[in-house]
Amino acid sequence: MLKKTIIIALVSVLTFILTGFANPLSSYVPGEPLLYLELRDLTDFIEDIKQAEVRKEYQESANFQDFTHSKLYLKLQDRFKELSALSELKIDLEFLGSLGSGPTGFALYDIGNLEFFMVTSVNYEKWIRSKLYDKTKYFEPRTMGEVTYFVRQSNEGSMVFAFCEVGKLVFITNNISLLEAALSLPHQQDKFISLQDQDNFKQFEEVLAKSQDWEFFLYLKQAELNHNQYFKTYWIYQNPEEIEWIDRALIFFDKNREGLKETRYFSSLSEFPKNLPTLFPLIEKYSFEHRFISMGLFEKDCDLVFNSFWGEKKEADKFYKDFCDRLKPYLPDYYIYLVQPHEAEPDLFIDLNKALLIHMGKGDFEPATWLKLIADHCNQQFLVSPELHFSKLNSTQYMLEVPMMESYYVEFRDHWIVLANDKGFLQKLTFSEPESAENPVIRYLELDYDYTSAFLLSLIRKLDQRTTWTYYDSREFFMGNFSSLIQNTRKIKYLTLQQTVYPKLIKEEVNYLYSR
Repeated sequence: MLKKTIIIALVSVLTFILTGFANPLSSYVPGEPLLYLELRDLTDFIEDIKQAEVRKEYQESANFQDFTHSKLYLKLQDRFKELSALSELKIDLEFLGSLGSGPTGFALYDIGNLEFFMVTSVNYEKWIRSKLYDKTKYFEPRTMGEVTYFVRQSNEGSMVFAFCEVGKLVFITNNISLLEAALSLPHQQDKFISLQDQDNFKQFEEVLAKSQDWEFFLYLKQAELNHNQYFKTYWIYQNPEEIEWIDRALIFFDKNREGLKETRYFSSLSEFPKNLPTLFPLIEKYSFEHRFISMGLFEKDCDLVFNSFWGEKKEADKFYKDFCDRLKPYLPDYYIYLVQPHEAEPDLFIDLNKALLIHMGKGDFEPATWLKLIADHCNQQFLVSPELHFSKLNSTQYMLEVPMMESYYVEFRDHWIVLANDKGFLQKLTFSEPESAENPVIRYLELDYDYTSAFLLSLIRKLDQRTTWTYYDSREFFMGNFSSLIQNTRKIKYLTLQQTVYPKLIKEEVNYLYSR
């Protein structure tokens, strides 16, 4: 048995030495990490970061200064300092750049302990001149088969830094077991399975084979991350309920002259609805016509949609639930939410034209039922007296006038119920039916970021001039942190997101455009 193990290890090591870097990097990564990042070229990526103007601007911003005092930043800094002290190397961008690396994979197994494994392909001439290679003589040499790897441990053994060079690859880790497992791949699959051979990763095989335009991609074990305390604490969006359906994720990042692009693929913990119509003809109709567009599945976003149109709902207000419940027999499927300011330039008290279009599978509406429900809601929300009632404008349109406030307009047309707060805006809307498609588009979002960021900066400046802040920290956050973050992203003019359903995966395309 021992002889067989030694032979397998030798075959594995010889394969590394003879083939160098022939297989995908993920085939050298042991197990399934929480996060796996693969860069097309580490050296080029680091140079891009170092030369980027936005990086220099961000490091001088109030947002970054605040981040440097956060628990997350301080914890990361402490961990890097510990590794730097142990290895007698400063672990930073300069260190990574000195490796002379090309394609590189970085796997994170434990967020709290920052347990990692890195595999990178190197240019041998640059590698032997690197800072890490120069430290070899200060590390303890150990052997596995024909390979020598190098280890340094803290006195109590709690901290480890280990590395080895095999063929054209260098492995770096702070867990010796991960390094030894990597050296055993791929010939001990009964004991060690690489990321490449994990079933969860293999479901993205076709996507990986077809995807060519990317600078780096990220693989996430999202189902486990959703329950990870560190992730839940530091995840910036704080939206666990919106991503709890995701099992695994693969995200590609790329940049070109038009802007930045994310292409996301998700596997779902539950089966996605079938035979959904596609929003694509509606996207073509409305795209780039408004400052903000949101389209999606009505049932999934019901609360979000009504909160956007009418504002935050009160606990005692049953309107949202009643409205959604009464719509169910008419099979609501999609919604479209549109926002267009009255003014061309942003101002402090800007009026927004808003419209909410809800598409039904059945079109035999009873207008009186819906009009009374909406009127009752407005009576309750605005506390007006006497009670409000809709007036009929024509055969399909109705108006509810709220004294001292905006009016509401409702239209019933074919399979659509439309709510708007401006008559002219309502009359400009055109209607078409969603179509069937093999791979339907079920979510679309579009934001005029240039206009929105200018409006927010203007609003913050005017609030600072006209109001007394309750807390000094609030003023500092909005005038410093928040404003600086907006300024750092002003190169982006428009943002779009499109979600498409495929037989086994959900695809999201997010574009950060430098122009319309």
